[in-house]
Amino acid sequence: MAKIITRQEIRELLQRWQTGDIGHKFVYDWANERYSSSRWDTEDEIVDQVLTELYALDMNLITAEDIPHLLNLLNIPQGQIGTAMALNRDYSRSIDLKSRRLMLANDSLYGPHCKLVK
Repeated sequence: MAKIITRQEIRELLQRWQTGDIGHKFVYDWANERYSSSRWDTEDEIVDQVLTELYALDMNLITAEDIPHLLNLLNIPQGQIGTAMALNRDYSRSIDLKSRRLMLANDSLYGPHCKLVK
């Protein structure tokens, strides 16, 4: 039987990241361990979306700066995935990727993805 990843579990993970208790590599590893495993399932489609963001945080250059946005997504009621997707799309478009690429270029996790796009 699959274990369920809950909104509360992801909130706690994000809060630990936000306070510096854990780093982005821990969050990335945690999400990757759960994302593609049949041993894990998500509470709902919004949890699934946030888990997907954490799974791809290296490619999407998601940092601790984005935690308030991810927590905001988790506050959207179940069944409103369209709202969550639109909010996430708009937020993603607002990120200054050029600055992030420069800032993260020397990080071992983010670095390889910073050089892909000019």
